[in-house]
Amino acid sequence: MADYEASTRVDAPAGQLFDYLADPHNLTAYVTRLSAAEPLDDDLVRVTADRGGAEVSGDAWVRVDADARSLAWGLTGSDDYSGQLEVREDGPASVVTVRVRTVRAARDQVRDGVDGTLRRI
Repeated sequence: MADYEASTRVDAPAGQLFDYLADPHNLTAYVTRLSAAEPLDDDLVRVTADRGGAEVSGDAWVRVDADARSLAWGLTGSDDYSGQLEVREDGPASVVTVRVRTVRAARDQVRDGVDGTLRRI
């Protein structure tokens, strides 16, 4: 199993940043390897991602807690991949923390994906 957590500071107000990150239409702009994200209903998103040179599509659940500025996700029907993104205020800026847990990928792959996502944010 690979668990990874990393944070970055972003020069944007926490509320504004979280609103952007929590919108499923924006996922492909910052989640590495994700090439498509189509909201299906309140907490279900059809995603397409590059997994080692092959495009894979599936449904993911996405739960937004606006009060806590937290976004959680995972693959439907699977306990082997989930993640969480949190945004907190840091003066006039924000700190974004991403956590991922998976049994599918090696720790280096998870770290590279999280670090790439934080750089794009």
